[in-house]
Amino acid sequence: MKTLFKISLAFNLVIIVGLLYLAINGKHHIKQFFFKNIIEVRHQQKLSMFRACPETKGAIIFLGNSIIEGGNWSELFPGKTILNRGIGGDVTAGVLARLDEIVRHEPFKLFICIGTNDLAKGVDIPTIVTNYKSIIEIVRQKSPQTEIYVHSVLPVGKKVFSGHENQKITPLNKEIQKMSTEQNVTYIDIHAELMDTEGFLNSRYTNDQLHLMDEGYLVLKNKIEKYVNK
Repeated sequence: MKTLFKISLAFNLVIIVGLLYLAINGKHHIKQFFFKNIIEVRHQQKLSMFRACPETKGAIIFLGNSIIEGGNWSELFPGKTILNRGIGGDVTAGVLARLDEIVRHEPFKLFICIGTNDLAKGVDIPTIVTNYKSIIEIVRQKSPQTEIYVHSVLPVGKKVFSGHENQKITPLNKEIQKMSTEQNVTYIDIHAELMDTEGFLNSRYTNDQLHLMDEGYLVLKNKIEKYVNK
């Protein structure tokens, strides 16, 4: 009996140590699994659907991540021909890889909001800005009549899940704004409209510290409406 007790005790200790290890290190592994598997699968699903759709020449396209995907742009701007090309979890490199699907429509206007997931995945600011430049250059080569508008990266909440670091967003936006000026595209500062007094995403606009609720989208709509209707 004593031997069985010792074996049982040793087994339980192994389980406890394993659980402690996962508690300490598990977030990193879960995060990696989330980005490399769930996000990639979602990206493939959405992109395959986009490519199956017919060309819509001269549309207004909203391009980016989950902030774009979550907006009902056609209903926010009735009477406009609008294509929503947002994919949750997307990054600047992901947008670059699917630009062929964007330029085939030869959009009248293109609104771009991307970058926060780059930061969450550890992509440095110079690389993000370089990818932005490449996006703009390719659009201009393939669809020269397209008017390009670049949104600032939105703030995130104080208690957002691991990976999204609010303190990196302001310096990123400064570089994106500088790049926009150099590339002669319109930069739209939405960050300032959505942050609270501490610089975080205002809690009135979100229920998960990252994505927008109705009031947040109405703020965004009011900020870009003049460019959509221009």
